[in-house]
Amino acid sequence: MILRGLASFAAASAVGVYLLACQSAALTSGEHGSMRAETAVFHAQADGANHRWDVDVSLGDAPEGTYVLLFSTDEPAVTPVAIKESDPILKCPTGRARRALPEPTCTIAGHGEVVSVARIGVGGAGELRAAFDGGNGGWFSVVRADDGKFVSTDRVPYDVRIVSEAITKDDKARRFTIDVSPNRTSGRPTS
Repeated sequence: MILRGLASFAAASAVGVYLLACQSAALTSGEHGSMRAETAVFHAQADGANHRWDVDVSLGDAPEGTYVLLFSTDEPAVTPVAIKESDPILKCPTGRARRALPEPTCTIAGHGEVVSVARIGVGGAGELRAAFDGGNGGWFSVVRADDGKFVSTDRVPYDVRIVSEAITKDDKARRFTIDVSPNRTSGRPTS
């Protein structure tokens, strides 16, 4: 019985050492800004492809409502984005797998693919999160879904955090350059 216990302990220790040896480094990049003209648009780019990277956008002092994070490899159009609270696009899966094509029913033409949806309640704090398996960045837009009554999100502060991980020993975590683009203005969305 004691020998079986020691064998189990040795096996568990070997697995633990293996996992620690294979665990790779992660790099975190961050930036902050304020929503302008009812949207936040930022560009995140790494100097090479990443094995895995996660994007977290924290909102503060935001009006209650549903917020959407869109992703595109191309710069999004400056035209306003209008998403209704009842739009089926809010039920789209979030994140992006390696070499995956955007779901046509989850994409807003000229603006990108829905990669995260979050409900912000009383207090105005919340977070949009998306995971990406591969790639080196792109354009992100944060917009508030409109329930038919306009609520200004101008000047809502946000923080962007991107964590890049190298999962295998042959991969390398890469730092992202994040450019919050406050000069993009488009005005209030029209339905």
